Amino acid sequence: MVIRSQVACEQIHEVDRFGARQAVTAFLTSIVVTVLLFGAVIYMARKRPPGTRLTWGEAFIAGAFIFLLFLMIYGVVPDRFLRWADGELKWRTDKIGIPMGPLYGPLHNWLGIGSHGVIAPNGIKFASPFNWASQRLHDWFGLGSGSGFAHNGVGGSGGAKVVVSASTVRDIVATLIYGVGLLAQILAWRWWQGRGKKAERPALEPVSAYGRPLTRGS
Repeated sequence: MVIRSQVACEQIHEVDRFGARQAVTAFLTSIVVTVLLFGAVIYMARKRPPGTRLTWGEAFIAGAFIFLLFLMIYGVVPDRFLRWADGELKWRTDKIGIPMGPLYGPLHNWLGIGSHGVIAPNGIKFASPFNWASQRLHDWFGLGSGSGFAHNGVGGSGGAKVVVSASTVRDIVATLIYGVGLLAQILAWRWWQGRGKKAERPALEPVSAYGRPLTRGS
């Protein structure tokens, strides 16, 4: 019975590792496919002269291609990242601190940054303005105890503390993916509309040796 349970346990761990490997592979593959599709747009924009007539078939293919590109940017890439974060990285609500992901190993071993895969596992502390003000009032006027008028309530003696969970960082990264995609889309639109346009130089008005404009005839 012990041998069978150990074998079953090993099989479960193998399945978990295989699933995690699939998740990160799918995420990286989605990024590569998105970059290739975006590169195809740039290639076609440089190859096709501005103002070229567009047939119905070309318009249909171009529309389907752009739809696929948007689907990758706003659908597949964020989804693959969230699956990777929830699976292998385990960025859940019960994991307190800023997760370091794959960077934890080198940063912790070389620079000593992080603890148990996260930064600030006990929260991020900030100095409270109530503490500074109460200390000044205590020193100057003898008011309060020096640790706050209500040191067990507002302000406190230790300042403010913000607790960040791994799921919060996961959602922030997913939002940044959407933001980068939207910014790239806007810049691509602007670049596409400006193809073939050259900055017009203002016409120089002929002037005489004294700097006066020249006129024809009299």
